[in-house]
Amino acid sequence: MVTWRRGLIGACRPNRAHDVLAVWSRRFPHFTLITQNVDGLHEAAGTRDVVRMHGSIWDIRCTSMPGRGDAVASRAAEFSRGCRPR
Repeated sequence: MVTWRRGLIGACRPNRAHDVLAVWSRRFPHFTLITQNVDGLHEAAGTRDVVRMHGSIWDIRCTSMPGRGDAVASRAAEFSRGCRPR
């Protein structure tokens, strides 16, 4: 289910609203964006200092191994290969 959602979200690109917020984050020194979005589009648009209330759909974590990974950068399949159910 999460892999399917990642596929849908991965095809999305930031829209004009994301772009405007990214410009504001560079223009105003104390700008912090607090979002409930999990898609990472604010970061993709270049917004600095993003606080994600519900995390990111791209973050992965194994409950039997320490640390976290990024579903894109670490390739989820490679990360999960070493992860064994408890």
